[in-house]
Amino acid sequence: MKLFKNFALIKQTELDEALYEAEKKAYERAEKSVRKDFESEIEALSDKLDTKKAEIKSLTKKNKDLQAEVDVLNDDRDDVREVLKQKVENDDKLAALEAAKESQDRREANLKDRESKLESKEEGRYKEGYADGVADGVRKINEITAKDRENAMKVAMVAAASHSSPEVVKELTNAKALGSGLTDSED
Repeated sequence: MKLFKNFALIKQTELDEALYEAEKKAYERAEKSVRKDFESEIEALSDKLDTKKAEIKSLTKKNKDLQAEVDVLNDDRDDVREVLKQKVENDDKLAALEAAKESQDRREANLKDRESKLESKEEGRYKEGYADGVADGVRKINEITAKDRENAMKVAMVAAASHSSPEVVKELTNAKALGSGLTDSED
């Protein structure tokens, strides 16, 4: 290198070398600077990545918990459906049983009403039959009594005839005629 009026004259090779060295130094400085920037940025991004990984892990666990809760709720929902279905069936059966009971109560009331009417009719028939029987019995007693009275009169007349005078026998005969008028003649 040579100086010429405040200028340095150098050969092209020296200039190339100086430029190369300057570029190398600038490159190294820039690399250090960029590396520091990139390292700090990489470190910040790595921290963010770790945070996101932890967040993903937490969300995955929360998702599993929520999925388990959903499964439990689905099972509960199925159980509730079964219970509600059974309740509806039970309510239907209860309504049918109540309707059948009401129908049976109406039938029972109708049967009791019929029974009381039949009992009243049978009682009326029984009383009517009883009254007819009593009337028949009374008629029969009167018939028997009339014959017995007639027979008793005959016996009395025979007894009286053997111990009485002819006038008494005549009176008894008139009494027989009077007694025969007392008999009922339905024949």
